[in-house]
Amino acid sequence: MTESRLRRLLQAFRSARDGDDTGELHDDVREVDSWRVRMEGGGLLDRLLTTRGPDRVAVVGEVVHLLPPIDRMARLRASWWRVRVGDQLVLDRRLRSADDGVVMHQPGEAGLYPVHAELLGDQDQRLDGEAGAPPLLQVIDDAPTFAVDVEVVLTRPSAVPVLRALREDGCDLFYFDLADADRTIELRRSLAEAGAPPAAILVHAKDTAEVRTLGVDFRAVFLTATLRRLRGSGVPVVAVVSASPAAMAAAERTGIDGFEELNPARRACAEYLRRRARPPRAMAERLDRMTRSSALEGNAAVVELDNRRARQRLFAAIEAARGSVHLQYYMVRDGPFSDQLAARLIRAARRGVAVRLLVDALYSVDGVAGATNAVARGLTAEPGIDVVAAAPIASREDLDPRILKQRDHRKLVVLDGELAFVGGRNAADEYFTGFDEVAITDWTPHERIPWFDAHVELRGPLVAEIERAFLVRWHDAGGAPVPGGLEAIAVPPAAGGTRARLVLHEGIDDAAAMLAYEALIDGAQEHIWIVNDFPIVPSLQLALRRALHRGVRVQVLTGCAVPRRRDGSFFDGPLHREAFEYMTKKRLEPLMRAGAEVWEHVVPPHPLIVCRGGIVRPYVHAKIVTVDGRWLDLGSANLDATASYWEREANVILEDHTITRRVEAQLRQICERGRRVDPRSEQWRREGVLRELASQLWPESLYS
Repeated sequence: MTESRLRRLLQAFRSARDGDDTGELHDDVREVDSWRVRMEGGGLLDRLLTTRGPDRVAVVGEVVHLLPPIDRMARLRASWWRVRVGDQLVLDRRLRSADDGVVMHQPGEAGLYPVHAELLGDQDQRLDGEAGAPPLLQVIDDAPTFAVDVEVVLTRPSAVPVLRALREDGCDLFYFDLADADRTIELRRSLAEAGAPPAAILVHAKDTAEVRTLGVDFRAVFLTATLRRLRGSGVPVVAVVSASPAAMAAAERTGIDGFEELNPARRACAEYLRRRARPPRAMAERLDRMTRSSALEGNAAVVELDNRRARQRLFAAIEAARGSVHLQYYMVRDGPFSDQLAARLIRAARRGVAVRLLVDALYSVDGVAGATNAVARGLTAEPGIDVVAAAPIASREDLDPRILKQRDHRKLVVLDGELAFVGGRNAADEYFTGFDEVAITDWTPHERIPWFDAHVELRGPLVAEIERAFLVRWHDAGGAPVPGGLEAIAVPPAAGGTRARLVLHEGIDDAAAMLAYEALIDGAQEHIWIVNDFPIVPSLQLALRRALHRGVRVQVLTGCAVPRRRDGSFFDGPLHREAFEYMTKKRLEPLMRAGAEVWEHVVPPHPLIVCRGGIVRPYVHAKIVTVDGRWLDLGSANLDATASYWEREANVILEDHTITRRVEAQLRQICERGRRVDPRSEQWRREGVLRELASQLWPESLYS
């Protein structure tokens, strides 16, 4: 299926890119393009938008996004729309071509509110019929709140009076459902017939998820993300009531109580009321609740955006190592950089330093159906150097979606347990070569043009957590025991005044990296910088739109998956990367409509750039989020679905005004010489069909 979709996509691109308007486009392509033209005025292209939007739970005063029920056929004829939350009119205006059905609302009072939408014609006549039971917005104040599995109510009639008593005692509740399909309408009817207290029903159905599950059970991850989001926003969720192992796992991962029976839950209500949960008052508390990580004082940090300096700092650190060098890379590729890296690792081993290298087997092509990585195998032959390829794939028979998707994307280096590097750079030329170190002609292939990337270099107590993360993965991947094991890890003394935390995402077991980004975005008050060039997952798109609704300035620095010249033409590169470029840009459209500023990186001019127009717009591989000149999140996690749900990631969040403002100043300088993406430009409009094709035909089992 994936290969078929990819073939269709590439065929479509060849036809559309070459200007083939003679009717020879593939039938699927013509159908998608025709659909796009018909629906462009409607703006209902977001696949999360359904005829009936989902229920929501929010806290008083926090901006929440709503998806009101919309009759899609009536939408094509409507010119005006109104949205009510309960009796409050929250939107009443003319429809715009950019409207995609998302409505922002800041509730001011606790309660349970139906969300109604009306579509009107030019004569103010209503065009849509009733869309069935409307979605509900449940707004909660400071009442300790229980998340109750609907199955508890459906299978145990005795649960209903206990739930009523919970509310009478002063607590609150909402329901959740872990079924494969969205069955909100049927559940609401069944709950009403049973006499259960009315409340929102939060569904976690795979058919409405923002990521294709590919047969993997994500229920615990989806519910964990929901619970952490709610707690991070200030909803005082204190416990889960369910007999489901997935729900109990979610409660444990969220750090709240789990009850299989309601009576013990009710007995706990009085204690919850006594120590009534306090909503998060600061960003740090929001991060604590949403990531289950803790910030440590006393660190020193350096953020490096320059590839040449990054290489020099890494090599200098390896040459200064005395006891151990631990490296973890997603990708190690043969080339000048890896040769220089290998030479320094061999020199370190020969002076008695213990060198351990952990690579991802699939993306380093080491231990995949008999294939080996020349760099990894060459280092293995050197005494004192151990190399492990994580999650090898012995043969085609071992292939399944989980093995292919749950890879280890972390990139980190720890030296002597005292110094650590965490970031986005793999062990290959494009990550560690400066833009001023290469000549770029019109025929230079894309793989020889450097990428924009970043890492953070750390000293201080957080290094011990990074060392622990490496050793845990080393042992899990089959690495030889390290003398002393985890117990031998020493916490380095304070080295500076930076508060920092390590956020580890374990892939299909949690969504910590995405939730960290979401916590920062939802906590922003003034401005946000996003640096990434991957398709932003819908949850983070909506978080950014909530921020824009609050008046927060959002600036995005992105790049081109295949580098472009001044006139927008691509350097020589594979067609699938062009398709990826268009899909990524497609995800930015709703953000720009909501007011986000998007910039493309442009390489600083130098004498060896002699391509047509003298301008290179490179790929941006860095993963950075900064907030309000105070918070900086940097690491291996992109803002896409793959990083959010599938792969293992490692990010560091710094709380430091000086460092963050310095990085933001660098980003402003890059944007000053960069290219502002203008949706009104002729090039952007011309490429609209290609963005739509990529969005519709891209195989979601690949990066998404």
